[in-house]
Amino acid sequence: MDLSHPLFSLDPYANDVHAEAERLLAAGPVVPVDVVGVAAWAVSHHAVAQHILEDPRFLMNSRSWGPCSAARSPRAGP
Repeated sequence: MDLSHPLFSLDPYANDVHAEAERLLAAGPVVPVDVVGVAAWAVSHHAVAQHILEDPRFLMNSRSWGPCSAARSPRAGP
């Protein structure tokens, strides 16, 4: 599985967050998704998320997110 074939397009306004979470959980612990036209990984299992957050190899600097700049992100509400 890679980012070029996202399984879901996530709703940036979270209109039905519970249904979206159920679909992600059913798809697996790490799922390729599309968020407002940006390819991303969604992590839906706590143990995996904790591992990622504790691993220094994962970049946590938003300045390096390029396509996720404020100009391409949706506004705070519908």
